[in-house]
Amino acid sequence: MREIEKVIGLIFQSGTDFLQAVKQVEGRLSRIREIRDRGGQLGSWFCLSYECPQYIYRLALVLCTIAGLSALSGGVLEIFNVRRLTSLQLFFDDYWLKIVALGLLLLLITYVDGITRVPVWALSCLPTRWLPSVLESPAWFNVRQYSNVLEKPKPLVIAQIGVDRLADFALVQLVSGSYRTEHFADKPTDLSTDERANAALFGCLLEQEHYVRRWGMREWRPFYAAVAGAREGEVSVFAPNFLQAARREARDYYAIIRELVNPHLTIARQEPLPDSGAVAEDVMKAIDLLNAMYGGSAANLARTSRTGNHVDLRLAFERVEQFPHFSGEGMRPQFLKIAVRWDVWPGVATGNFIYPFSSSLAALFLGREAVVTLREVDQFSFKSTEERRIVREAMRQTVSTVDRRLRTVDRKDYQAFYAELQAKSGHPVEWELAEHVDFVLWSEAYELGRHDGFDNWRVDENKFVVRKK
Repeated sequence: MREIEKVIGLIFQSGTDFLQAVKQVEGRLSRIREIRDRGGQLGSWFCLSYECPQYIYRLALVLCTIAGLSALSGGVLEIFNVRRLTSLQLFFDDYWLKIVALGLLLLLITYVDGITRVPVWALSCLPTRWLPSVLESPAWFNVRQYSNVLEKPKPLVIAQIGVDRLADFALVQLVSGSYRTEHFADKPTDLSTDERANAALFGCLLEQEHYVRRWGMREWRPFYAAVAGAREGEVSVFAPNFLQAARREARDYYAIIRELVNPHLTIARQEPLPDSGAVAEDVMKAIDLLNAMYGGSAANLARTSRTGNHVDLRLAFERVEQFPHFSGEGMRPQFLKIAVRWDVWPGVATGNFIYPFSSSLAALFLGREAVVTLREVDQFSFKSTEERRIVREAMRQTVSTVDRRLRTVDRKDYQAFYAELQAKSGHPVEWELAEHVDFVLWSEAYELGRHDGFDNWRVDENKFVVRKK
């Protein structure tokens, strides 16, 4: 091959390596800096698996560019038959092809982010249960977002400064007692355990129908009170015997609920439940499943046997997924939260509080920058478990921050509120606090969603969280 052609190859290699080092790698690093500048905490796993390789690419490309320029200089000297700097000319003769090949290989590895993609692909093949601390972490989600070369990244990064902001808001509301209570479902005191369990289940089902059928917003406190108070004569319509008899007699159970609940909703100045064949069918399926597998009582969802006393909330969480519209990650935790607060399973080991998800909560966390993303990102669907898990983790960190301040800050109002939580019987103080903070922030998100009041974000008709223009 003629020297001029070799020189052209080196010019192409050196130029493209330099441009790749400047443009692509710098573009990736600038996205990382944008998140950090807004308080995002990417974590050590992210730094090790994604950020460090970017500096490796940059160093390798710069070194390859320097080698290419050195060989290029030797080639130019050889073309013009200059008899000085013979070492550069020998370097050109011996290594020009290797430098071009190495440069092209580095370009390919950098373009596909090979150092990151290989371990990401390998770890993706593992079952999540083998490495839950890694594969369920926010850092893992963000590594996959940043290393996706086919689409622009859509990271979701928790920012402590935003978490502090929400924790302060929740503390003020809780300690002052000024938070909204029109959505707080009070425990019905005139129902048996089985009846409370069924009222909680069908109340949650009908709440979810509001979102699915787009019936509009309402106040949930009077709604649950009206549902729990539904009776035919002296008999609660949520008694297991009533549910079983209603199906034997082929009665439309949703029509029964509407007939008994709507007058109470009207008195409370709430919209009545609309007539809907689709909802009637969902309610019928729920009753059939409840009667066939759980003896007509939702309390048995957590029992290892219908006659046994051992209960397991995780079992109830798994079983309730079988019911219509409970497969998502919003209403299942909501049902467990209400059932525990209504003492369906007194003395149960509550374990860690399972935070319900909602698009409004996600918009609240994004708006208050407890969760941050890139400014170029226009929307999130929050359909994936990974995206929702980050919102839950942000909520968990908010609760943890509230808990720490209540226990360590020397304020009498903090101490009095914490003592009040400790005095509540039946539930650990950690569970009670998580339930209170979750309710305060959910109520705030719900009201902001009704009036399009989120900062910079809104929830559209498809429940996507969309950046405001």
